[in-house]
Amino acid sequence: MNLSSMMLEITVAVLGLGILLLDLWTPKERKRELGYAAAGLLFFIFAGTCIAPQPVSTLDPAASMMAFDALGWFFKRFFLLAAILVLVFAAEFADRLESGISEYYSLIIFALVGMLFAA
Repeated sequence: MNLSSMMLEITVAVLGLGILLLDLWTPKERKRELGYAAAGLLFFIFAGTCIAPQPVSTLDPAASMMAFDALGWFFKRFFLLAAILVLVFAAEFADRLESGISEYYSLIIFALVGMLFAA
């Protein structure tokens, strides 16, 4: 399988791992900023999907395990925007949770990876 066809999913998964690692060095009172940073980085990824040329599928299904069509790219962008909104809303409630908010941010991002593969 061509890894360049999964670059969007790989980038989002690396972002999720990065949020988990940044949680180790972030003080408790600055956990909210991790949610905003994750939402901002997802917005840049979303903007990249709108600007960069999208790969096109071949007609041979054995050549690629992933299909790229307009409907798939619509839902990938929709899921990115939905995850951005959820992260912003979660960051607003970060002060109410005593622990585990960064894990929640990462869980949203990893769920996004699954949705991107499903699209």
